[in-house]
Amino acid sequence: MSITDEPAAKAVINGRKPQKPRLAVDNEPSVISDAPKLKLPFIKMSTWDTDPVPERQWAVQDRIPLKQTYLFTGNGAVGKSLVDLQRAVAHVLGKPWLGMPVRQGPAIYMGAEDDTDELHIRLAAILDHYEATFAGVIAGGLNLLSYVGEDCILGIPNKCEMIEPTPLCGMLKEAALDIKPAAMMIDTVADVYGGSETDRGQTTQFVKLMNGIAVAGNCSVAILAHPSVAGMSTGTGLSGSTAWHNKVRARAYMKAMETERGDEPDPDAKSIQFMKNNYGRQGDTLQVRWQRGVYVLESAPNSLERLAEDQKVDYRFLQLLNQFRDQDRNLSDKPSANAYAPKVFSEQKGSDGKRINKRHFEDAMQRLFGANKIHLEAYGPASRDRTRLAPGSRPQKENSL
Repeated sequence: MSITDEPAAKAVINGRKPQKPRLAVDNEPSVISDAPKLKLPFIKMSTWDTDPVPERQWAVQDRIPLKQTYLFTGNGAVGKSLVDLQRAVAHVLGKPWLGMPVRQGPAIYMGAEDDTDELHIRLAAILDHYEATFAGVIAGGLNLLSYVGEDCILGIPNKCEMIEPTPLCGMLKEAALDIKPAAMMIDTVADVYGGSETDRGQTTQFVKLMNGIAVAGNCSVAILAHPSVAGMSTGTGLSGSTAWHNKVRARAYMKAMETERGDEPDPDAKSIQFMKNNYGRQGDTLQVRWQRGVYVLESAPNSLERLAEDQKVDYRFLQLLNQFRDQDRNLSDKPSANAYAPKVFSEQKGSDGKRINKRHFEDAMQRLFGANKIHLEAYGPASRDRTRLAPGSRPQKENSL
């Protein structure tokens, strides 16, 4: 008995029918060898020495990249939906958005929080700001979707807990392929994402779904979201998994302007901080203000609206300074408990019943100093070396003979 027959002999001894040993044949199909050979999709770079380097494409110059998902978070009722609806109109009209140049083209705005009437009201104010018409933005390719009270899930877990696209997601992708928008806005993630916001794998898969739409449509896809309590307290503006931050290439956070302790907050002033920008500068903050139904940039150096607002604050500063001077109430240009002019003036109501923020009075004070419309004058005993704010330019000293 050969060594190769030993197993069969043992089988007979144990009362089992012997099995013929299986011999491999040279031409026998092999599962491994007959499987289609897959190749990794390595990028061909052989012509890169001579090919021109492609320019990076932006939806909003140096802020929001094209073919990527952009996350825009903000506290409830802070104004993020309005701000991105403004951006949709800016894309269609090819006009600046909060002072920044944008890529001109159609836009798709998908909202789940505002009904048709509310969108109509908001757009009317935006179009008035841009001096445009509904006919103009319709012709330019503004497309609105409202899913208030309706199911609008775009990504949902399957039996394996993997996020897969819903039919609506497929329709949105088809629309992107057809319309070729410059930008798409989806408001908010809580309404369109059916997975767990704390699951890193699921949030990553959902962002990839959105990236697929962005690449297919050659556009940017913005997803709007609310931060958690922790996200608000820490200033990150996030909620759930860190994948929301890590997997997008650009992210911004909108919130109310911070004030010094004891100062009354300005309800119309907001800040937009660019928390992430993989392809450009990050960490910059825009200061915006709500005016007549839209948000305008506070710090636009050449804005006629900004100049007009500055003149109003300057006038109010001088008006109050003369009023306090007539009452023999001395004010200082330096922070103090009860005599710092910007702080004192910010507590005074105007004829319209509104107050002006301290920061705006501080800016006005610097402008007025620079224009020689206010000065510091000495008062009281010379030994005390005290000064107070006074209107007008500093008097010229007479030359002694």
